[in-house]
Amino acid sequence: MRNKIFLLLLLCLWLCLLFWGATALYNLFTQYRLFTVISGSMEPALHTGCIIVVDARPDTIYTPGDIITFREEKEFITHRITDLYYDGHFYYRTQGDANERPDQNLVPHQAVVGRVVFATGTILTLCINFLRSRLFFLTFIIFTTTGLGIRFRRKKTSG
Repeated sequence: MRNKIFLLLLLCLWLCLLFWGATALYNLFTQYRLFTVISGSMEPALHTGCIIVVDARPDTIYTPGDIITFREEKEFITHRITDLYYDGHFYYRTQGDANERPDQNLVPHQAVVGRVVFATGTILTLCINFLRSRLFFLTFIIFTTTGLGIRFRRKKTSG
């Protein structure tokens, strides 16, 4: 009887942990988005090619100095907020750190994806970009097939 109660409690604990883990993963994947910087407008803060993590929590008001990613027409832009305006709705004046002038249009709050919370460094960026490249894919295929060929050839000759 005690074993059955213990197993039932253990099962309940396991299900609670599973539910908690699934909820945490869901929150993680819905709260953060990844982008790759494709221009030098934010140099030296964000280097071209670096990967940025954007905290996409809704209902956040951003302040001057924050680096945000926003949608403008069909593209995403990451710039620093220089001014904040309110006219019934919030608007942001943005500017790339390497740009001489602020962006022409104000960014409505609804267009903001979120605030940049992390950017990869130069070495990590190079490693990630290599792992995403065709060169890595071809190298991986060649080494894998060569390794498998050598392994099967050894089995064939020894067996």
